[in-house]
Amino acid sequence: MSGKSIAVLAAVGLLGGVASAQTGSLTTAPDNNSSGGIFMDLTALDGALAITSFEIPYAGTVGTPVEVEVWVRDGSYEGFDASSAGWTLHETAFGTRQGVGVFDPLVLANEIELDTNQTRAVYLHAITAGAGQGIRYSGTNTNPPQTFWSNNDISLFSDVSRTGGVPFAGSRFTPRTFAGTINYNIGGPTCRPDLNGDGVVDADDFFLFLSLFAAGDLRADFNNDGVIDADDFFIFLNEFAQGC
Repeated sequence: MSGKSIAVLAAVGLLGGVASAQTGSLTTAPDNNSSGGIFMDLTALDGALAITSFEIPYAGTVGTPVEVEVWVRDGSYEGFDASSAGWTLHETAFGTRQGVGVFDPLVLANEIELDTNQTRAVYLHAITAGAGQGIRYSGTNTNPPQTFWSNNDISLFSDVSRTGGVPFAGSRFTPRTFAGTINYNIGGPTCRPDLNGDGVVDADDFFLFLSLFAAGDLRADFNNDGVIDADDFFIFLNEFAQGC
């Protein structure tokens, strides 16, 4: 029997099992304004964390794909929202516009790690988006938003947005805050087969991969060569079989 066949059988056999990690989430305000990008400061309060995904509302035509650049920097974004100086492009992630008031998962291929009491700034910006096609957020001039959110694990401060489809460009608006949910693993990073970022590698991830693979979604590009093909399929199966 070939190695690839063994990987398939192992993955199928694991569909009945579970490999879990302790997870958490923080949800902020509903969206009421848009669109482009949003800044936030994230601080781990009681141990190391790994940010696995964001759940985000987008403006624009429902069902259309969206690319989001994920930028990070150590420390706060305050005073650093006008250019990419001091920032690192962490990755480009992919989502689907679901309409006003509906959060869509933006799953990170590479988790954003936070040590205890560490603050890291994150900037999410929808790119190649026309007017009114980007990330929605919360707050207006007449209805300023709550800008600080926290639970026992993590705190978030967010009060600056930028419009348009180009990161660090466009108009700056404040106060505006991140609208959505942040999902994380407690204690540090997990593993790539957890495609839905819930801390569990199970049948949900397996069938999500099949859906992404069939759709040609770059989240299924497990060897990061820009092509969705059999190599990605078997790499996923091997990693799925190993679990977290």
